[in-house]
Amino acid sequence: MSEVLILDLPDISQIKSIPVYVLHASNARELPFLISLVMQDQQGQLIFPPSVTNAINRASDITGRTGLVIQPVVLGDFLEQVVQRSLFQTLALADAILFYHCQGTQVAENLIAQLLGMYRITLLKDFRSLSS
Repeated sequence: MSEVLILDLPDISQIKSIPVYVLHASNARELPFLISLVMQDQQGQLIFPPSVTNAINRASDITGRTGLVIQPVVLGDFLEQVVQRSLFQTLALADAILFYHCQGTQVAENLIAQLLGMYRITLLKDFRSLSS
């Protein structure tokens, strides 16, 4: 059975935003991305908490990108393949942000480790050329 976090909205509403990163690909292209966990409300409906919405909006405001590619990542995925496929798909679009939607904390931790092992990653706030 998959791990899904069930959160009470008032508890997560205190988190204003999550980090947005920039992946620097070998072909000198940059891609803004974020990682979040799959979350459900008490009724079992998938939710994007305000922290995720705020991060997506901030990335869009800074970069001018309006597209969003959502890449689900689940336990058992071959992460190198997931990363390569999602980057290929997202970089093919001129103005997209990549959103990794992870099944659980271990999946998210493994994903960021995979990304850091493959690419140079910076925080979006530290990178200015995407907004120009």
